[in-house]
Amino acid sequence: MSIEENKKLVRRYCEEVADQGKIDLIDEFLAPDPSYYGPDYLENFKRKRAESRAALSDVSFHIEDMIAEEDKVVVRGTARAIHDRAEWLGMAPTGNRLKETVIGIFRVQEGKIVQVWSEESGPHPEESPST
Repeated sequence: MSIEENKKLVRRYCEEVADQGKIDLIDEFLAPDPSYYGPDYLENFKRKRAESRAALSDVSFHIEDMIAEEDKVVVRGTARAIHDRAEWLGMAPTGNRLKETVIGIFRVQEGKIVQVWSEESGPHPEESPST
């Protein structure tokens, strides 16, 4: 695949899975048996995504930057949500609006994401804008 096709794949993944929460599409984007992930990775990943969607409302993911070279695509993005539905990460719902910054490096082979490395700021309450 070309660099532009790799970027398109990763953009769709970010928009459809991370932003829109279409967990059922994960298998369309991630290779079924990538060596990096290890056993049970995909099922655990899907479960964790479903748990976060059950606990959070108003979830969004916005791509801030995307850079690609050869078989890798780098995304810097911002996730936002409200923790108001259920316990999540061991915490009762707070009603807080959360923000997390994410940098992910995706390696693509034959039209599938085969490796992902990510650094996340960890969800934290989003500051209200000053007036």
